[in-house]
Amino acid sequence: MSKLDDWEKVFGFTSVRMIQNKFYSQLENIDEENLAEEDVVRHVKNYINFFKIVFNENGEKEIEAKIDINVLASICNVDNIFQVKNRLTKVLENDLVSSDYTEKSVLENINDDNLENLKHDNKINVFQYRGRANQKAGCGSSSEFYTILKDEKWCRKDRKVSLKFETWAYGETLERTQHLSNFARAKVQGRKKYACIWGSYKTLLDLKNIAFTVMDPYMIDYTYTTYWDEESYVLPNESIETKWIDVGVNLSKYWTFANAYYYEPYFVKYTGEFSSRGVGNEWKVGSCGY
Repeated sequence: MSKLDDWEKVFGFTSVRMIQNKFYSQLENIDEENLAEEDVVRHVKNYINFFKIVFNENGEKEIEAKIDINVLASICNVDNIFQVKNRLTKVLENDLVSSDYTEKSVLENINDDNLENLKHDNKINVFQYRGRANQKAGCGSSSEFYTILKDEKWCRKDRKVSLKFETWAYGETLERTQHLSNFARAKVQGRKKYACIWGSYKTLLDLKNIAFTVMDPYMIDYTYTTYWDEESYVLPNESIETKWIDVGVNLSKYWTFANAYYYEPYFVKYTGEFSSRGVGNEWKVGSCGY
């Protein structure tokens, strides 16, 4: 058990991170020889609030966590909600929805399907924390690289490792001001086929020579002018037996003004090397601008 597991056990708290681990633990305990695709689909439906099956860029089915940023999955409860003082925030796939604690029932009933109809409710505040369609400059705000090892006879033996660079932000509006924190991360994830559907699994993951430069937006005056800081970072090397390695930095914390247009940070350049035991420890470089 990890330190986070121990903490949750002591305080009687169950996080989305714990639910995600339970999901994969149960899936891996099914006899691989007898695991059929409908078994995997049924298992995902049992955890429909936490996972979904999508088609990737190669047209293959893949299991995706609805909250795939580790820090958010670690602080959310089983309703995908976390609390800071008297404010509650629900984490959806691309949006943060917050309200006063007294509006907890309103928040619990919001999901990705009904958010568009409810986002103008004055009891809640909605902030898009990733995937904003703006400022597509430099190397963008999200990119992913893969190494795939396939078995021509049996898809269950297929293995994949990926490296993803992404920026995201935490934001919450309080009266006329909005508190913002920008983040940048690098995530390495190992995947294998569960009855020919890609999903995460525990393997030896390696990550090294991660470096990136980010343009970080901020606003400091009532002219609603956006300013940009250029910031560079080098992240530590990692080698861990795990499902994924999610490392990153908090770029900035600042206040802006309610209803001001918010730009997301973007990468000027990035680079990193990644590998896994599942793909034969073959190293691959993912980079842009270097």
